[in-house]
Amino acid sequence: APRLQKLFGKAPDPALVNERSLRLYLALKEIVTQEKFDFYTIQSFPGLGDDYAATCFAQSMMLEDGHGTSTLGDFNTVLTVLLLTKLSQEPVYYGDLQHIDVARKEIKIIGDGACPPSLAGKLGPAGFAEHGIPTEGEAGGLSVKLICKVGEGVLARPIDMPRRVTPLRTVLYGCIATSKKCCNTGRMSMLALDMALTFIPHWPTSAR
Repeated sequence: APRLQKLFGKAPDPALVNERSLRLYLALKEIVTQEKFDFYTIQSFPGLGDDYAATCFAQSMMLEDGHGTSTLGDFNTVLTVLLLTKLSQEPVYYGDLQHIDVARKEIKIIGDGACPPSLAGKLGPAGFAEHGIPTEGEAGGLSVKLICKVGEGVLARPIDMPRRVTPLRTVLYGCIATSKKCCNTGRMSMLALDMALTFIPHWPTSAR
């Protein structure tokens, strides 16, 4: 396909598990468009990753398409990705923060193979890798491998606030960015509040 050629330099090898990864992406894209979802979260494992195919490739491409998404039913992550997607001019990569190097102004993020392929840097286009370990999707499936280009990093996470603060109880906190265009804490918090009004007016209180 022309799009895969552009993003990866080639199509994946013909194999049942690779075909399933492609089909899962196309199915997700069709459902999200048909149902007019603002965002979604998917149960990667246990579930699809064990019985059909790992979701890494599908999630990577949905991020590439600009959809707010997350895995494992993680509501905090999906709302974070949705907000950052609204504010960013490029696809968003989300992962787990591993290290902050203040002196070098670098943050190290680790993920599970779900990354927008267009974020690949000068060392070459993104490539196909295989995901699937017994505890996280034994069915296997495509994932994305790449070395990211230099870009902005944002440390942000929506949390539930006490009911007495706001009936919506959802704000964005800990916003740190290396680019002024990427993040303004006040703007982002208000956007989170506006989206909470639209999407989750009755989100229950929970301990964090």
